[in-house]
Amino acid sequence: ISAAGNPLVLNGNDYAILESGDGRNNPIRCIRKFHNEIIVWQEERGTEGGCTTLFEGYSPETFGKLLLSSRVGILNGKCATVVDGVLTSTQTEEKLKTMTFWLSHYGVFVTDGRVVSAISDAIQNYFDPTKTECIRSGYEDKMWLSFSESENVIRLGLVSGSSATVPNVFPVFDVVDGTWSFDVYGQALSCFANIEASSGNIYSIQLGGGASDGFVYQCNTTQNDVSTAIDSYIDMEIDGGGNYIQFRDTVLRCKSQAAGNITQSFAKDGNSTFLTDWVTTISMIATTTNDPYKRYRWLTSLESNHFTVRFRHATLSQSMYLLDVGFNLVQIGDGR
Repeated sequence: ISAAGNPLVLNGNDYAILESGDGRNNPIRCIRKFHNEIIVWQEERGTEGGCTTLFEGYSPETFGKLLLSSRVGILNGKCATVVDGVLTSTQTEEKLKTMTFWLSHYGVFVTDGRVVSAISDAIQNYFDPTKTECIRSGYEDKMWLSFSESENVIRLGLVSGSSATVPNVFPVFDVVDGTWSFDVYGQALSCFANIEASSGNIYSIQLGGGASDGFVYQCNTTQNDVSTAIDSYIDMEIDGGGNYIQFRDTVLRCKSQAAGNITQSFAKDGNSTFLTDWVTTISMIATTTNDPYKRYRWLTSLESNHFTVRFRHATLSQSMYLLDVGFNLVQIGDGR
């Protein structure tokens, strides 16, 4: 713990060195803020597992350590989340508490900062090494756990089975009624996160990172590119600064694909309606086999003081990789 107001400064009285766990040198894989404290998880190794440690205090004189578990650790840094406002029931009343959930080799666990409890009894077969669907050893860095604010659930991504290399099972835990269910995604996700929505009535939306394709997906929108094509496009605005400009030709360069097209169209003078007589559809299939790029040039004859140029793709299970765009533009006078 570095000196107050001096990150990475370890001298004087206002710093401390804290030792997590029970003395084993298992690497620390995750740290989360919890109330005014922090929780530290260590990697699970061998038959002894890992450790979960809570550090409390406000200054070096008050820092203290509480070993929450000397066996349960964590898989990786993506496998823990702190949820503020979990509904907990008693015989006479219901209370809201801050709880921390995380993913271990031994199951899914939760703590209130004092007691560690397992909550994965209903899906414990995925953590039983005698079952064929058990999470796969050696792929701990691929799995994840996250909290979905809009549905108030904990989501998991598990690498299940002896042949899986990316998350392929997605359990869901309802933090209110304590029940388990399963979600289905059209692609494997390597992580899951909440972000603030830029518009609309929903405060936060859920994004997932593609496990093997490098894409970012917006989850649970009922839209997908598996059974229903998503209309995607790029709009480029070109302005003449008050003067008229003439489009003479356009050059596109895209990544070659086995199938798929790019449709280019134009709108003039800031209109949202695109012209129907100046539209072209460009194939992304390589002109010569094994060519990495496809280049296409076509002539146009359009005049306006402002253009919107749209590059559109709306084909099921395909992508548009637009690399370069070139225009031949000529400014023309107003004397006409």
